[in-house]
Amino acid sequence: MKKLLMFCYYFPPISDVGAIRSEHFSKYLPRFGWNPTVITVSNPMKGYCETKGDLLPGMPIVKAPSAFNPMPLIHLSNALYAATRRFLGLRESYAFFVWLTQLWIPDPFMFWIPGAARAAQRLPLNRFDAIYASCSPLSGAVAAAWIKKRSGLPLILDFRDPMSRRVLRGDETFSDLARYRLEKQLLQYCDELILVTEETRQRYLTAYPFLKGRVTVLRNGYHDFFKFRGSAHEGSRKQFRMIYSGNFYHGMVPSEPFFDALKHIVKEQLLPGDRIFFHYVGASSHWIKKLVQERDLTDYVRIDDPVPREQLRHYLKASNAVLLRNYTPCISTKLYEGIAMGKPLLATVESREVETIIKSYSPQSIVVSPTDIEGIVQAICALYRKWEDGILIDTISTEFLEEYSWKTRTKRLAEVLDTVTCSNGRGRYV
Repeated sequence: MKKLLMFCYYFPPISDVGAIRSEHFSKYLPRFGWNPTVITVSNPMKGYCETKGDLLPGMPIVKAPSAFNPMPLIHLSNALYAATRRFLGLRESYAFFVWLTQLWIPDPFMFWIPGAARAAQRLPLNRFDAIYASCSPLSGAVAAAWIKKRSGLPLILDFRDPMSRRVLRGDETFSDLARYRLEKQLLQYCDELILVTEETRQRYLTAYPFLKGRVTVLRNGYHDFFKFRGSAHEGSRKQFRMIYSGNFYHGMVPSEPFFDALKHIVKEQLLPGDRIFFHYVGASSHWIKKLVQERDLTDYVRIDDPVPREQLRHYLKASNAVLLRNYTPCISTKLYEGIAMGKPLLATVESREVETIIKSYSPQSIVVSPTDIEGIVQAICALYRKWEDGILIDTISTEFLEEYSWKTRTKRLAEVLDTVTCSNGRGRYV
């Protein structure tokens, strides 16, 4: 049995979406010949991380402290800035908050690096076969690289999120340049880079040609909690209910077109107003309330704060279609969860990779550009008419359930680890 040292800031009891990948990898790795030991944070950032998850029984976990939590300072500074703008009669802006978070290099989690490195050094490193770091935060990769330098063990970096905004969007601020240079050094030092989409792989190979032959695409999977278990007609029959949960990517992907389309449907009476309904479940609802009120959609939209997983599954089961939004080149975990539940998707995305997955496993779903208001109108009407005729049903692909289960995803990771530690053949698509 080989041994893997994992650096995972996001790990249970942290329940943020960032913990899902590491949690499932560590759970299933022993089935494929790898015993993980996880180094995670003992004092997660309050106001930044949710800590409602369940601990994994029997998992070797080493807790390492973070010396300082900058988020209260950032939130206080932003609150004072926002209050000053309101006092002066200026429009509210959250750009200051974003600017403050960019001051920390590589990220606001940097104060965890010394504690994580010290915790690893106290372990018998000669008993491990490889080092793995889940990013974000990039700070975890810095700590892992330090341990690679001390131990000589192969290092696998798993970028579940693209790290450098310079690679992602071409930003050229001082902090972006500094973060880009640090990322470049880490990538030159690592033995394998794992990314979650083919589009991200292409961007990284363009930015860092030296990575050729050392990049693997390993997509996410669905949580077993969302696996299809019911009948084909679980959704509402009284109203055509659409739902969206989680981050709406407001400011990253245009938010207005969907609500403009909904307004057009209501105003032009393209569909019965009392039979269409949109349910939003997520944080930062102030802006979505404003969008809804400005378009007189309060009777057609329900807005809820984040709810426990059990409640969210109940909402999803009661819906007839799931709205999918995506921030390219990433792929939202909601894609996998929606398909796993068998729900038809209204996918407002630009990604060909996402479109290919949807067309392969969810034939009743519709893909349309997030800026195409008329296209969104037509998509909603088409889904509604299928629902009205009783042919918009929950369908599931057994092939999808097998390929994108976390057990299968972890098997692919174990294959990468075996390849890296055996030092032959790299850069495969799994």
